[in-house]
Amino acid sequence: MFGVVIIVSLTFLAGTSYGKNGQRCTCNMVHHVQEEFCNSDYALHVMIHAGVPSPLPGERDLGDINNKYMKYEVEVVESFKEDDFEKGQIINVYSPRHDICGKPGLMDEIRGGTSNEYLFVGDIGQIEDGDEFMVITNCNWVEPWEDIGESQRDGLRGMYTDCSCTIFPVSGPMDIGDTNADRFSYDNCFFNPVKAQVLKVKDCETLHGFCLRQSDRTCRWENTDAFQECFATRKSSLTTSAAAVTTKEGCKLFSGRKKRQCLLKFLKNRNNGRK
Repeated sequence: MFGVVIIVSLTFLAGTSYGKNGQRCTCNMVHHVQEEFCNSDYALHVMIHAGVPSPLPGERDLGDINNKYMKYEVEVVESFKEDDFEKGQIINVYSPRHDICGKPGLMDEIRGGTSNEYLFVGDIGQIEDGDEFMVITNCNWVEPWEDIGESQRDGLRGMYTDCSCTIFPVSGPMDIGDTNADRFSYDNCFFNPVKAQVLKVKDCETLHGFCLRQSDRTCRWENTDAFQECFATRKSSLTTSAAAVTTKEGCKLFSGRKKRQCLLKFLKNRNNGRK
């Protein structure tokens, strides 16, 4: 929701290569888009012109049904990393066809009305004879360009290039007295995209966050106007929600109306249990 891609962890086989005997991809935990950018071999705004079943470079063509990869013919619109890609250049990008690791359905999305302009943040694979090829999988940041927000475009064009920090996903148990707003931290480079989706609030860290190393060598979210506004709006909406109190005694943490609401919740639960 809110145009956010959650780059979910996938684990298939122990390895990250792509070979003739099958596709393999491994990605651990949820990654922030800045880390996806930092860990990728290329980051391109492209126009997809065609997509056909294909072997990898140097492999035998087994026909449309049996070829294990989808080959996308794309035109480079803009490159966001230091590489040799030029605007207007036509290149081929491959993706596994037959398992959950791949992105074989982009042409269907385009035929369904999605623009043919995409962001490809991907890797360079290598087959057994040493030939290299460009690849995208579900471990990569692949998204229609129209869904990339202004802050993320600023990140691609420069703000994501600080790759000296680690951005940590957070989804631990809550303590008594914590509100949902405590799931999110302004000062440190933590983000919680899954909880943001569950709570139906904006994932400000993914939408607007740039994790940068400060002069004191700590890493914090950059204090941009867009991030501040998003964070404040989310905090305001979540602070009004009930705290994570799991016992009636925990209601003592509140006073006035909130305490009455807390006690009423446990009274209702007890009455429901008697029915």
